Amino acid sequence: MKILIVTHYFKPHIGGIEIIAYNQAKELIEKGHQVTIITSKFQREKTIEHSEGIRIVRVPAWNLFENKFAVPYPIFSPWLILKINREVKDHDIIHAHGALYQGSFFSAFFAKMHKKSFLLTEHVGFVMYKSFVINMVEKLAFHIVGLYIIRASYATIVYNTHVSTLIKQYKKEVLYLPNGVDFKLFNKPTAQEKQAIRERYHMLPDKFIVLFVGRFVPKKGFDILYNAKDPAYVLVFVGGGGSIPEYIQSDSSVRIMEPLPQEELALLYKASDAFILPSYGEGFPLAIQEAMATGLPIITSKHNNLDQILDSPLITYVDITETDIKYAIKKIQSSKTLQKEMGEYSSTIAREHYSWERNATKLLEVYAKGISSIH
Repeated sequence: MKILIVTHYFKPHIGGIEIIAYNQAKELIEKGHQVTIITSKFQREKTIEHSEGIRIVRVPAWNLFENKFAVPYPIFSPWLILKINREVKDHDIIHAHGALYQGSFFSAFFAKMHKKSFLLTEHVGFVMYKSFVINMVEKLAFHIVGLYIIRASYATIVYNTHVSTLIKQYKKEVLYLPNGVDFKLFNKPTAQEKQAIRERYHMLPDKFIVLFVGRFVPKKGFDILYNAKDPAYVLVFVGGGGSIPEYIQSDSSVRIMEPLPQEELALLYKASDAFILPSYGEGFPLAIQEAMATGLPIITSKHNNLDQILDSPLITYVDITETDIKYAIKKIQSSKTLQKEMGEYSSTIAREHYSWERNATKLLEVYAKGISSIH
């Protein structure tokens, strides 16, 4: 099977969709299929390259909106139209990520023209920003561009009930397919391993460490989390991709770290005692799945709508306020029993449900159904 994956960003750009597209492509290749990824090109990246069996086609794009407004939306050059048209004609299945992006729109259009199967993965649905103007533009784009892409797909993959409810207003074929985790990297450490990692990163052995992994943008809630700092614990922020306010700096209760490769990021999970992501709107963030695979207690916001997927008192859901965040952290910190129960729940759920091999197997079943519907 010749598979075309369309994504607005790809490695080395940092983000969850980039990791998802990469791992799905790797698994599909291991199962004997050909995979091409078409994505944005910045700086000195090659126009066409091959990496780990993946053929990557990059199209020049401007990243103004992310750089200036923390909105991850590249603007492609007109070459995108020609390149997507050519790639769609040469592939059996077209799999696009995100319903608002230019690549998704043109791949949906040309898939219909060339009678190719078109599948959509919608990660987050509508994302609320602090800017009224950005929210209005997003809503307009969804009703003009997004609905065309959703209706053009033979099915839409989602990660939570909130996005599922949104898509089902316009599309019957909505599938829940969780992403995977690399368990060779993300796994529960021994006590000795945890202390050794803390020594490597100059972290105090007796401090309660709460980890945040994500882009430093308002929708991730990182600024609210920073304001919830307390001498009783240490907040470790790992990420980038946004403009950090000058008042956010490392001190005795906060550690700000640059983006890290997956191999090193896995060590930070192992060094931590809990994981927090107080964001305003997500699908099912990979960072949460990676933290669960490492056996960490999870704190996330009620706005992520994960409570119907992870419906357990052993996942802590909070309002995005300093008071609620502090209370949740200190409640977990104060009880070794609760830490153990939450950690065991995280690890068990991850092992039972989050595998890239399982994800790719299910994805191939979905692909085959789409191809058979065309012929």
